[in-house]
Amino acid sequence: MLAAVVCALAVVLGVVYVSKPAPAAMAIAPGIGIVAEDPAGRVATVCTLGFLARGADGARYALTAGHCDKGGDVTLSDRADGNLRKIGRFAHSVPGHDEGPDIAVIRLEDDELPRDPWILTERRVRGDTTTVLLEEDMLCFDGRISGQQCGNYSLVLHTVRSRQAMANLAFFTATAQPGDSGSPVYRLESDGSATAVGILSGTVGDIGVVATLVEPYLEQWGLRLDTFRP
Repeated sequence: MLAAVVCALAVVLGVVYVSKPAPAAMAIAPGIGIVAEDPAGRVATVCTLGFLARGADGARYALTAGHCDKGGDVTLSDRADGNLRKIGRFAHSVPGHDEGPDIAVIRLEDDELPRDPWILTERRVRGDTTTVLLEEDMLCFDGRISGQQCGNYSLVLHTVRSRQAMANLAFFTATAQPGDSGSPVYRLESDGSATAVGILSGTVGDIGVVATLVEPYLEQWGLRLDTFRP
């Protein structure tokens, strides 16, 4: 989680790139701000929406961080009129205990607000990958609070209870703030497009940030990454 500090040793390369925070949402898209409510309908936490996905049944979904699931509805947090608008509910969650994977999927229910799989409706998402990343790879996320933050993939050595959990995490040299959890994490390609890599979980001490890889969980939940823009 964003407030958590994980004891780790890393080989850190590269520089951090920063841009302005995300604008108000005009569509359901990766990088917009969301509010997660508790079962009583009270605001519980603010997060960022990750990549969009489709189910075999034709239903539409969106990813975010598992610790953002507070048991209630998911609403948009940055509408111009100041009102919250329900867009769906959590369908599956992996809450990120013991520094493990931290990812969730929201079943989208709002059929009126446009949906756009491009990051903040601007950056094309070309597909996803679990290919072993290289230290020269530039990874970025677009968060509700921090905007775009980029840094190099980092080799990290630390103790976790499950090797499988470690295999589903990626670390890179960027900074994040509360509210950025759930952001889409992507490899920035030479043409400016994005290859989906993970979902932002939080910070790792002074090393950088950690993300949960998306591809294993898309497969587990019977989903496919949505890259088609009507």
